[in-house]
Amino acid sequence: MWRLVSSCSSQESPKIIDFVPKISQPIGSNLVLTCNVINIQEPLQFDWHKNGQNIDKLSQIERSRFSIDNRRGFSLFNLIDLNQNDSGNYTCVVRNSFGSAQQSTILLIP
Repeated sequence: MWRLVSSCSSQESPKIIDFVPKISQPIGSNLVLTCNVINIQEPLQFDWHKNGQNIDKLSQIERSRFSIDNRRGFSLFNLIDLNQNDSGNYTCVVRNSFGSAQQSTILLIP
């Protein structure tokens, strides 16, 4: 995982870097996705989506297996004990008062 914390003095929307476009993980393993941002103009708001749906709107059972840790300049999405239902498109969306950015990764569970 890459972690970059940077700041700039100009007023810019955030930009996501080093986001992996496709990941293959075995059943029962754990997943950590990192959403690294440059052009950090705080406050930053991070949201995570699975197949276009905000993670916060998933069922209670699904939510019990993940955690999100937002820090200055990056957000970590952790999902434990992967199963076939976890396959899909995961998207990090980051916003500040100047704009937004998003990047997606496809999770494959063979």
